[in-house]
Amino acid sequence: MTSILEIYQSGEVRRWHANPAMAHVHDTVAAHSSRVAKIILRFHPAPSMALIVAALTHDDGESLTGDVPYPAKRDNQDLAALLGRIEGREIARLWGSDTRAHLAPDSLRWLTFADKLDAYITVSLHAPHEAEKPEWAKSMRGLWAMAEELRISEHLDDLMKQLNTLTSG
Repeated sequence: MTSILEIYQSGEVRRWHANPAMAHVHDTVAAHSSRVAKIILRFHPAPSMALIVAALTHDDGESLTGDVPYPAKRDNQDLAALLGRIEGREIARLWGSDTRAHLAPDSLRWLTFADKLDAYITVSLHAPHEAEKPEWAKSMRGLWAMAEELRISEHLDDLMKQLNTLTSG
């Protein structure tokens, strides 16, 4: 059986360490996962317990691999697939199963949306100049498309107005 200490330590993996513009930010997997779950709780009309559990544990496998930057995974699908398998096995070791593996497609979309939204908000708050770059504009377009699909565009619109007020002042 996995010890509570191993579970606790899985959340201590540092995020953004390989991104020069964000390396100054002390963000952990535990903090990120908590925010992802809160985004889901705020925007989803009736999230399942499985979705909340997946949100809280979705990156715990990074305790084995570290936080590999998104561009490396985006540009190398073989690496992304390999990391996905390794991280899934580590999540299963920690929690008894890969908590993401049994999500319905709709719940998986919610998890992806909340995960990407947390990244965008974090970058916008800690390195606003980065959020203006083309790759983040593309990410934002993807978030808008997902928000439309999830029928929460008005919530995303309100959030973006609030974020703009915070970062433009």
